[in-house]
Amino acid sequence: MAGAEQALPQTSQTAARIMRGGRVVACLIDDTLLLVIGAGAPVAGQVPAQVNDDPATATSASIIGWRLALQPPTATHGFAALLPINDADRPLTTLRLGQESSPRRYIFGPRTLAVREGVTVLAELAGAQLTDVLDSLVDAMMQMPTGRRRLAAIVALTQARKGSDGFLEFVGETHEGAIFLRGWARAADPGNARVIVCGENPVVADCGIATFSRQDTPQGGAGFIGLLAASEPLRARDVEGLVYRGRGGWRYASVHEHRLIAGPTDTPGHIRSVLLQTHSTPAVLLRLRSAANSFEGRETISTLPVPVRLGVDNIFQANSSAFLISGWLLDPDEHVQSVRLRRGQSEMRLDDRWTRLERSDVTDAFTDEPLFKSMLDRETHPHGFIVFAGGLGADGAAPLHLELTLKDSRRAFLPLTPARLPPRQAALRQIKSIDPENWGLSEIVDRQIVPFLCASESPSPGVGAILDAGAFDEASGPPIIVAAGQAEEKELAPFLGLLALDPET
Repeated sequence: MAGAEQALPQTSQTAARIMRGGRVVACLIDDTLLLVIGAGAPVAGQVPAQVNDDPATATSASIIGWRLALQPPTATHGFAALLPINDADRPLTTLRLGQESSPRRYIFGPRTLAVREGVTVLAELAGAQLTDVLDSLVDAMMQMPTGRRRLAAIVALTQARKGSDGFLEFVGETHEGAIFLRGWARAADPGNARVIVCGENPVVADCGIATFSRQDTPQGGAGFIGLLAASEPLRARDVEGLVYRGRGGWRYASVHEHRLIAGPTDTPGHIRSVLLQTHSTPAVLLRLRSAANSFEGRETISTLPVPVRLGVDNIFQANSSAFLISGWLLDPDEHVQSVRLRRGQSEMRLDDRWTRLERSDVTDAFTDEPLFKSMLDRETHPHGFIVFAGGLGADGAAPLHLELTLKDSRRAFLPLTPARLPPRQAALRQIKSIDPENWGLSEIVDRQIVPFLCASESPSPGVGAILDAGAFDEASGPPIIVAAGQAEEKELAPFLGLLALDPET
């Protein structure tokens, strides 16, 4: 070993042992995957593998190989292998790579390395080829099932490239659950990308990226904005960086120490402030445009430049997810595509289920308005509506609002403050506001009022179990009846003493 260390003075002892040939080191990615680093003859691609000379461990390793810059007599190429395993606690002794007829046998190092230690060894062996090796490893891992530990390993591999590729200067949330990013980077490509959002719990997300020119970035850098859509809930404060595949491979952009964080009502304005300067694919720009037009906590329907107006007369809430809404929609030129009730990421379309009513008062109110003049029919007034909306979810912290979408994809909003009433009282108020002669009254009752009452009723308790207290003269108290859905007997134990009857009384 001393001879190897003298011949390769720039390497660590671990790298020197590997380059002597016949030895490998392992890094535990997670309980089912190893990163194995070694040197020997040329090897790459999918190769049969076996651990500890045990046929039960036979598997296929994904191997990335490269030519060593300094070639000792026993090894010409280095390799990094992603090796599936079944037992992470099992000691590692030997590794066989290749077909049964001509396998290459290696001996594992005495201990398993941490991923960052393995990256250091990999950097010593790969030298100038490290970037290509890292990119190939990350490409291979991104094709596999991803868990927390695998994503953390990918982040560590990407960060092994020298320096950050850029910075995230602004992180904002939206009511729809997407996260908006703004910053600069050297290698960001416009379009949709699969990225890793770095943080305490890294997650994979789709990111629509658009770029724009900036004069305050280092040479080769450009401004970018991105819209993240993840399968798991994300909060702006949890974002610590972004791993993405840009020009020249996988890159890492960290969060700037002076980053700004915005809530859902402030984020749309930040998107609008830069959106017109950006370029990307039509699909990404459409997503960003929609996010820029998100709900900001204020009414915007009255500012639409087309003849569309909407109002709500009453909205009753019987429980967290049962609403009875009455109002009107004036749309003589049929610009409206849909009307939805929204709260956070939950939504329900209303215009395909509501009951329409005649509202001549709405016609009269807008007859002289410039946008509606000569467009309203004085004979028919089908502007009113009543609708039951249920099953919206229980995210009480998010603001409740109506979202009106036009056929040209523009959106406008109306904040709502529901009145909380007992369901029967709410139904009576709603029915009293309708003319008894109205032809649609029976339909309103059948399609809106009755479903609202049914959804608002609390289920009657049922008997879940009866506990036998034994013979009457031996019982310390009456039988205990447990209602379905209530606590188990052991959870009621502290209260049983209060319920027990004293046999002497």
